[in-house]
Amino acid sequence: MGKKDVEEKRFMQIPENFADLCNGVLFRGEQIVKPEELDDSPTETIKDKSSIYSDVAKRWKRNNTVISVIEVENQSQTDYAMVIRNVNMIASHYMSQLKEKSDRLEEMLAKNADLKADSRTRIEKEELLSGMLKDELFTPVIVIVINYNEEKWKGKKSLFELLNLKGVPKEYEKYLLNYEMVLFDYHDPEDYEMFHGETRTLFEALSVQHDKDRLINYLEGKRLSGNAARLLGSVMNVKNVDKYIYKNEKEEEEADMCTAIRELIADGRAEGMEEGMEKGESNTWFNATKALMTNVHFTINEAMDALNIPVEYRASIIERIAGE
Repeated sequence: MGKKDVEEKRFMQIPENFADLCNGVLFRGEQIVKPEELDDSPTETIKDKSSIYSDVAKRWKRNNTVISVIEVENQSQTDYAMVIRNVNMIASHYMSQLKEKSDRLEEMLAKNADLKADSRTRIEKEELLSGMLKDELFTPVIVIVINYNEEKWKGKKSLFELLNLKGVPKEYEKYLLNYEMVLFDYHDPEDYEMFHGETRTLFEALSVQHDKDRLINYLEGKRLSGNAARLLGSVMNVKNVDKYIYKNEKEEEEADMCTAIRELIADGRAEGMEEGMEKGESNTWFNATKALMTNVHFTINEAMDALNIPVEYRASIIERIAGE
């Protein structure tokens, strides 16, 4: 498991972040899910003797009753089969619930064999066959997918979109199962106002990560928790984030990511200038541009703009980098 995956899971394990995500994505910002209503749920389910793992899973409880299981799947790349994986994951949850009901029924019968002696008043034969009591219900399961990729999600979002329906009569389609994936993509800016905690800061910062001036302006004066800073740093490939994390007066971790980004840009410029000087003045701009592209993940034009490279050097720099 990569560092990015670890930090994504750690961030969403925090009940306040998980609740904020749910309220933003599922309830358009209305504060329905409370952090204190969330309990950790197993991230492994068994289907056909195989394990299916989710990134983060929590039980949403009210009055000591689980009203839903909510899972979060973190995606750093578009997964074109994500809809199918979600369907399989949800199905595995329901099969696990069925197994729990079946196990309880077997335990009930083992303790009192007379229960199945009179099916009219006790255990019905259909219940024995089904492995559950006829009035038992299942806990709803939902999966939220977060796209952390630098690019907008490119895959299908529903099962119908993945089905080859060519030649299938329209009347027949209504009998086919459909599934709509719940996806949050930070590239859709109209959704940011639905969040109220660090999830909003995280997603808004990611949305301007390629415009360093806007990123610095956005982060100016903001203090992120250690978990949020590490996640933002891992997604944006910022090295040594722990260097900018400190303990506040409440002994809680905080981070100044604005300073981290500024120093990263400065380090990239300095490294490029140093390399350029070693190879001669004519190579200074070329190496400085490459350093910013490598260390800060600027595009070539962003790097040249940040370095204020004169126009007369730009065409040759673009040509040399393209030729490598």
